Amino acid sequence: TEVARGAFDVGSFQEEAARCVRDHPELIQIRWADDDLVVRAIAADPLAMKPPAVSSTAPESADAARRATRSGEPTHTGLFRSNDGRFVIELYEPIPHGRAAAGTVCGTYSCGQLLRQAVPRHVVDSNRVSLVGEGGQVVCSLRNDAEVDRTLAGDVPLAVFGGTVAVRLERHATGVFGPQMWLLTLLCVGLTLGM
Repeated sequence: TEVARGAFDVGSFQEEAARCVRDHPELIQIRWADDDLVVRAIAADPLAMKPPAVSSTAPESADAARRATRSGEPTHTGLFRSNDGRFVIELYEPIPHGRAAAGTVCGTYSCGQLLRQAVPRHVVDSNRVSLVGEGGQVVCSLRNDAEVDRTLAGDVPLAVFGGTVAVRLERHATGVFGPQMWLLTLLCVGLTLGM
């Protein structure tokens, strides 16, 4: 809203957005672009010394930005590989200007870091947890090198992606929990990530 009111200049935006990126390890960068997709500012964690991972002209990015601008509603991309090789998702928030949008603010999130932040450590200690994209492709995994029991594995589709993305849990071959406790864990993680 501060951007829409004109309360932020480029320097203020970059300072505030860089603080947000530093406070959220799953956030790679925040971009502010006008309605023609011209980037006015990019903020990334200056301590990480990493270049911006995604261009606003990447096909996935441009499409999501146009949808947000047209609809006036927040929107997101699907999972895609950034120019530095990581799988990311971008969330777009339109900047309201009367009845139209005057551009977007975009957050680029690391899929691996999102998974790391969302799944409790005790779940990772006893399971291999993966994010699975379209066609069953493992996008990222919180690997534990212990052997898994394939009979105790399952995918939970994430509703926010229309069921094309899922969380996969594969139970380690040894452990004290039976199949019922494993199923309860899978459902809880799926519900948590789906929210």
